[in-house]
Amino acid sequence: MKPYEILSAIPRWANASADELFASPAWAMPCRLGETTCVLRKDDICRSDTLDLAILLEDEKHILKLSDSEHFPDMHAVWNARSEIPGAILLALAEKSYSSLFQMLENAAHRQLKVVGLEQAADAEEKPSVNLELVSGEEHLLSFSISSSAGLIGQFGSLRYQDVSHVSIRETPLPAEKEYASFVIPATDIASMAPGDVLLLPEVGSVSGKIVVDGRFVVSETGVSPWQDDGLPRVVHGEPSAMTLGELFDLAGQEERQMTDVPPDNSPLRLVRSGAEIASGRFGHLAGQPAFFIDAATN
Repeated sequence: MKPYEILSAIPRWANASADELFASPAWAMPCRLGETTCVLRKDDICRSDTLDLAILLEDEKHILKLSDSEHFPDMHAVWNARSEIPGAILLALAEKSYSSLFQMLENAAHRQLKVVGLEQAADAEEKPSVNLELVSGEEHLLSFSISSSAGLIGQFGSLRYQDVSHVSIRETPLPAEKEYASFVIPATDIASMAPGDVLLLPEVGSVSGKIVVDGRFVVSETGVSPWQDDGLPRVVHGEPSAMTLGELFDLAGQEERQMTDVPPDNSPLRLVRSGAEIASGRFGHLAGQPAFFIDAATN
């Protein structure tokens, strides 16, 4: 599985609304500004010295507030004198200077963009907006804001725009359990289990172990794949454990995974089936064979 496949299998992300996805600190929209590959992301700073334009995205009016940037040289050259330029000329200069930005916004919003005219600053301040910045690698290209709407957030708030390398995603903890063996046990044997019984575990040390993560994924030598409970009794490590999403992503990306593992003697073990505990005990050896020594049973 790839990181986005893993992320989309987790209900918190799969069921998130567009508003929640856009509000995520990991939100980052890949885009192009002319021939430059870049990323659109949130800007924590609200700029005050802006050129305010009224635009239409299809039939929806928005206010676009642009900050000064050397990456738009025609407008940058007159930025400090723009109040002295007649409105019609300033608007024509803006349409020429920001043509690549307008195209980028069209592509991002999946709506045709039309520049209506200059917007009065007082009117622009009355509309709720989102602050964004355009970056290419570590280079800042432009800061701007655009008035918000349900339609715009509906386009921006997509799972595919979550940066899986962002710390807020990578550090998300998930429950994990080391699985040492899985096998058929007759129902009569399960019913009669008692402290002092021993289960031999010939798989341990000879068959690759697994890690079941969040009850949804299994990490094995072949990679990370969806996990489904087959209803068989499973021998797992007895203590709770966790794995971050970042660690799961990294395991999914590795070409080789060494999963075979023999726990130290007296390591706690549990025998579980379909989420219910059947027995608990410890790992050891009987006549040189790996074994599960049962200390308590639930039957």
